[in-house]
Amino acid sequence: MSAGERRISFLAHMGMEPMRMVTEKRPFGGPYIRFLRFLDVSYNSYENGAILGRAWGGKLPLLARMLVATADEGQGMGVIADAQEASRKRLEDFGEEEPKSFFELIVRGEYSRLGVSIDGSCDIGKVTAVKKISDIRKIDVIKKVAAIKKVADARISLSQAEPYIKYLTLEGIGFGSCLPELTEKMYKSFHEDIDMETWPYYRSLGLELPEEPPIVTLEEQEKAVLLLVGSYAYAYFPELMKPLDLH
Repeated sequence: MSAGERRISFLAHMGMEPMRMVTEKRPFGGPYIRFLRFLDVSYNSYENGAILGRAWGGKLPLLARMLVATADEGQGMGVIADAQEASRKRLEDFGEEEPKSFFELIVRGEYSRLGVSIDGSCDIGKVTAVKKISDIRKIDVIKKVAAIKKVADARISLSQAEPYIKYLTLEGIGFGSCLPELTEKMYKSFHEDIDMETWPYYRSLGLELPEEPPIVTLEEQEKAVLLLVGSYAYAYFPELMKPLDLH
């Protein structure tokens, strides 16, 4: 990194490119993302974070250095510990049944944190420091999945959505690092051992899923995630390339 060049955050690097690909513009009010596309990016960000956490469960101190602006390992490990705690709480709040996929975990869980009115307005609350799930303001729960379809075009400003996507990526890292076996099980259930009877149901929620689900193995997706991480490490933490086996 050249002198004076500003380093983007690791979480922005991991989560924001998919968001920008589906961001729309308007003459007034700034860029925004549609509600259902926001959910799609949300679950993908969480899932990729979980894949990374699972892959690097034994390398968390090195990952921690990339997570915070100060590159302080101790501070970064504190952030990861908070993310692990939050992921366990999310799993507990999901209910007695184990989630079958990250899609189910996030789509079913995240819309309950959104205040979405039928007239199309949307407010995801004040999301500040990426620390604890309790920092995110709770809003009325939307109880029926059908309600999601009715607010498909609800607009969330990019300035609101960005910190939330970063948070979900971080919490995903916490999930994968403390629940590696469940991470593998949930990923394979949705992307490899696909239940063709439930796929039409997922598509009925309005998300942009293909008619025929693509098969992407966990190993293939892990390689894609590590390539994304590698490009960040190469630019900002070249000294970590070798210990993280990113060459």
